[in-house]
Amino acid sequence: MSVSAFTLISSGIRAGDIPGQPQPDIPDQPGKPVPPQEPGEPTLPDQPPPAPVAQCRPREVFERCAPPAERIAGEWH
Repeated sequence: MSVSAFTLISSGIRAGDIPGQPQPDIPDQPGKPVPPQEPGEPTLPDQPPPAPVAQCRPREVFERCAPPAERIAGEWH
């Protein structure tokens, strides 16, 4: 690595100095319109409804699927 490249890296390169990178100090980027926010309007874009929450299995279904612990312990002795 040459001395000039090392000096450039050690002096710090801001993201705005690199072509093709967004300017971090400019809040409004061209091509990204920000709609005005009305009071009480959600700040997030439209999102799909939340996924349904899985219900716990009824106890009788669980007991039917899992043998009692005593029977499992008895099989290994």
